[in-house]
Amino acid sequence: MPATPSPPCLLSLPPELLLQILASLPVRALLSFSLASRSSHALSLSSLHTLSFAIHTSRAASTTSRLTAWDLPAITSTHSAFSRTHKSPTKANQPSESPLDPHAISTIIPRPHLHRLPTLLKFHLVLHSSILTRYSSSLRTLSLSLWTLPAALTPALRRLTNIRVLTIRIDDTATLHCPRRSSTRADERNAWTQLAGAWPRLTALQLENCDLSVRQLVGVVAAAPQLRELWVRRCHKLNAAGSLFGALATSVPRLEVLGLDCCGGEIDEKVLTPVGGMRGLRYLALLGMHERVPGSVERAAAKVWRIAEVVLPKSVGEEDSDVIEVDPAYMAGGEGDVVESFGSTGRVFWIHERWTH
Repeated sequence: MPATPSPPCLLSLPPELLLQILASLPVRALLSFSLASRSSHALSLSSLHTLSFAIHTSRAASTTSRLTAWDLPAITSTHSAFSRTHKSPTKANQPSESPLDPHAISTIIPRPHLHRLPTLLKFHLVLHSSILTRYSSSLRTLSLSLWTLPAALTPALRRLTNIRVLTIRIDDTATLHCPRRSSTRADERNAWTQLAGAWPRLTALQLENCDLSVRQLVGVVAAAPQLRELWVRRCHKLNAAGSLFGALATSVPRLEVLGLDCCGGEIDEKVLTPVGGMRGLRYLALLGMHERVPGSVERAAAKVWRIAEVVLPKSVGEEDSDVIEVDPAYMAGGEGDVVESFGSTGRVFWIHERWTH
């Protein structure tokens, strides 16, 4: 009597086909698959290529973080590795996944007020280190929203030798409701020094609210010869009126997309002269800055640089006109504090919960 053939099994598929299937799964589905067996666990470790991760202290902090995230301008002249993402609130007290981004996971800490700030920062460090170490060899696209960037996290970040697209956003005030201390900033500057040359295969980098100098930025991007796209926002030590453009023209001359937002200073033709050395530049955004001579940047872009698409800075004295205001009823309700944020397009107001230590 012939033996009855065994039913088809997912793990019986050819390895290359199985890895292709797993790579397209949402993060939570992939994590569920990893619990099935030792083989599935090993396969899942090598199949997580894209991840967006954040830790929040409340649902309000999660929503605030999404609403205040950098919405990059649309680019028509070339391809961008950072596609626009929609911002949607997440469920409280559990890991959540954006329905519009299957690779986004955020963890909300229940009752964070019961823990001291050092305890929360330690949890933040340990969880990020664990995730980055576990998936270091498979991750290709990574977006991190951090409360701070401690030097103790750099060993895990340096293991991401295969990373291609990286976003690091320091979301301190929206998450902890307290400014970064001087000791924390010093630790972050030390971390950026240690990250020099960490990602040699990087093709696109986005930094927001990071405390690093021009020299430290050059240390990161100069070791990535394939870097084609760089976005920097609210990194105030990268003063655009100083040596930033000259340093970028020397370290990454093949850059195709460069976006700067609120990096300080008044700019003129002399400051922007090194841009002419970036022969491959096809898109340039100068947001949140001012030009000393109105029209000088536009003339240089058309006649000297020949860049296909340029987002012009504001002229000196030009005021932001678009303001989003909160309902006055919120201000009188006593439910929280009113926080005012100055962005590149205007003022944004939001309510946050009171944080007690």
